[in-house]
Amino acid sequence: MSVLPVVMVTPALPESAIRRWGDEEILEQIVVWDTKCQRYTRTVNRGIRIALQRARADVYDKELEYILLANDDCQPQTANWIAELIWAMAQNESLGYVAPGQPCRTEGMMEATGPTETPQIKEIFAVPFGCVLIRRSVFRDVGLLDERFRHYASDTDHQYRARAFGWKSAWCPHVWVDREAHAPKLMDLWQEDRKLFYGRWGNE
Repeated sequence: MSVLPVVMVTPALPESAIRRWGDEEILEQIVVWDTKCQRYTRTVNRGIRIALQRARADVYDKELEYILLANDDCQPQTANWIAELIWAMAQNESLGYVAPGQPCRTEGMMEATGPTETPQIKEIFAVPFGCVLIRRSVFRDVGLLDERFRHYASDTDHQYRARAFGWKSAWCPHVWVDREAHAPKLMDLWQEDRKLFYGRWGNE
């Protein structure tokens, strides 16, 4: 089996049990620990930064093309799920973000409860970063996530900014990853991040 040109970045809480998902070979899995349980955006950026630095230093045996963000609670239910997301990317060069179906509160995805039988790619304005494949070139254009968003909304903000460079987002209903879908738990951070997001992009 050939190695996929992917580095997986897994933000994790201190009590998490990190596991290997499936048999697909990737360049590396980078686990970044959110020890304060309140700095998701900074934790994700730390992992992305490590992956990009290692790629520039030619640490990997092949060129890094994608970064896969996958929270520590992800449980893939589809065989060859990473390869399926890469397949979806290959169908449209303007796709910068492709997510599997997953339990979430994202408009356009929240109604799904499991995988479809037929391969599909559905464009959507933004996908959740709890599990998402992102082209490396997106980070060249947009940069990292905005850490002024401490815990929430940095994923949607990143995709909004990427649209200025022509990047689009999509999800694959035939690829499914189980993960926890929850309402905001850190309400003080949710209110702060929500206020920042709508102050930048407009009212709800």
